[in-house]
Amino acid sequence: MVARIFYVFLILVSNQIAAKCLLTFAAPDDVEILYKEIQLLHQAYQAIGCDFTVLTMPAGRAIIEDIRDDSIDGEVVRGRNFSNLVTDFIAIPTPIMTMEVFAFSKTKKIEYATWNALKPYRIATVRGFTVIEKQLQKHQQITLLNAATQAFELLEKDRVDIVILPAPLRQLATFNIETLQPALLEQPLYHFLHKRHQHLITPLNLEIQQLLTESKVDPK
Repeated sequence: MVARIFYVFLILVSNQIAAKCLLTFAAPDDVEILYKEIQLLHQAYQAIGCDFTVLTMPAGRAIIEDIRDDSIDGEVVRGRNFSNLVTDFIAIPTPIMTMEVFAFSKTKKIEYATWNALKPYRIATVRGFTVIEKQLQKHQQITLLNAATQAFELLEKDRVDIVILPAPLRQLATFNIETLQPALLEQPLYHFLHKRHQHLITPLNLEIQQLLTESKVDPK
């Protein structure tokens, strides 16, 4: 009887801990491209007694909301320097994926794609993809949009010559496009937590490392 009461007590305590550790993370609207990374994070958080929900929004808007909305506890993935924009967010030390960025066009306009080689062309990308925006600062003909689908629509209608986006977003194009080689950049991406949850960083990082080592989730 005593053992049974103790068992029920443990269940109640565990439920209370889980209820206090339900987090909300921002992610881009095209969140399906992050399926594997979200699965990885779910396993890692559940291992330390937490879980999370994902709030999707345009990448540019997410930066604003991260700063002003206290209900957002972090970002699913961002580049290492994201803390320069959202200073309250801390990167988990272990990267959970590697992002490749490519230029896409309707025809193979450029034999060898580089940032400099793209300067004469009209380019579209998504606002809030900060690593891409930084590389395009010296380009003159840039259109920033809220969604990858909008960028591909402009390309289809010949309103831009080139779309620059992370590789997985290529699947959102509804017409034939060329992927210009090589990749414009390759960058590790990290999960971010608000500093109020910094006590979770060490145990979470250990779980992420273990999951990647054991190949329970393939991060590549």
